Amino acid sequence: MGYADQMREMFRKSNPGLARRFALADAFQFADYSADQLGQILDLKMQEQGVQATSQAREVAMQVFFAKEAYKKRAAETRLSDTTVQNILEPEDFDPHYNRHLEAVAQCAGRVQDMIGVNEI
Repeated sequence: MGYADQMREMFRKSNPGLARRFALADAFQFADYSADQLGQILDLKMQEQGVQATSQAREVAMQVFFAKEAYKKRAAETRLSDTTVQNILEPEDFDPHYNRHLEAVAQCAGRVQDMIGVNEI
């Protein structure tokens, strides 16, 4: 989930003299949090604020942590051009089946269309 490439680019462009004085090879490297660690952080923050969440709400919150990764994967798969506005998250980045309710309505309508008397209801 890190952004090492963006940091290197920013460091290189922001101040060339600084980049010459401080080698990026000597920079601190922080490992990304695991899903379990992010979950522990979420639980701790909710506890500190006196907030509780259902298991489904917690699962959705965890998905939000990884939405950026889903965006990057989707962007790579759809070959977004450099001119496309970057860092715009779409609903499917949070939930690939975000419109499941629309699919369910269509499936339901298809199942009852041949039932006698449905048109009268």
